[in-house]
Amino acid sequence: MRLLIVDDEYYSAEGIKAKIAAYDFRELGGPLAISLAYTLAQAQAVFAETPPDIVITDIEMPKGSGLELVAWIRKERPQTVCVFLTSYAKFDYASEAVRLQGLDYLLKPVEESELMDCVGRAIERVREILAVQSRDDAFAEEFRLRNSPEPYAPTAAGAVRRVCSYIKEHIGQDMTRDQLAAIAYVSPDYLSHIFREHLGDSLTNYILDQRIRRAKEMLRHTDQSIRDIALTCGFQNISYFAKQFKRATGKTPQTYRTQK
Repeated sequence: MRLLIVDDEYYSAEGIKAKIAAYDFRELGGPLAISLAYTLAQAQAVFAETPPDIVITDIEMPKGSGLELVAWIRKERPQTVCVFLTSYAKFDYASEAVRLQGLDYLLKPVEESELMDCVGRAIERVREILAVQSRDDAFAEEFRLRNSPEPYAPTAAGAVRRVCSYIKEHIGQDMTRDQLAAIAYVSPDYLSHIFREHLGDSLTNYILDQRIRRAKEMLRHTDQSIRDIALTCGFQNISYFAKQFKRATGKTPQTYRTQK
């Protein structure tokens, strides 16, 4: 498993690397292969050569922030588990970290116990993601539909399962039909066709339904603000979130929470 530390402060990056390297993560699937980058461009170069499974990045960097880096990662390799570091407890940073589905948001200087706990959780998250991918690959029966309009397409059921799993794992991110079709190895039009055929609903409605389901769970089981919940569930406009939530449940998010 590979981990990338991104920090423009040399001694900070080296210190974090030394702490993690000295810890025994074998029970969780370690050891970790740790690499360093000091700028956004260097981090992108690492991804081009040997994509990491986990990224720990500072937010404040002069040649491209950690937030910019993770936004890029979410487009290029969305399954990467990301952790943010910062010297400043700013609300805007925290909100953006939530929107980008960061696993955690750590304040410098980081306590060693807090850092190790975070890395442990990141390893577990990577293992969960790999398990989902492995299961989806098994369902796909790689490239087998003889009568499919798509050359080298997986089974229709496997393609739908793969897309559904991806949507649930990345519910807070923007998703386009073209992007989801590429994940399933089919064309966008064919994906829409088999999605409605197998689930009886459109791809757009399914994504919206999953976002609302996740929001309901968070309203019931967390104390996060409604704004943060909306961002976590992929709604960039809070008014739109409230409108869609009420349409689906008959209640506003605040009313739903108080009546849970």
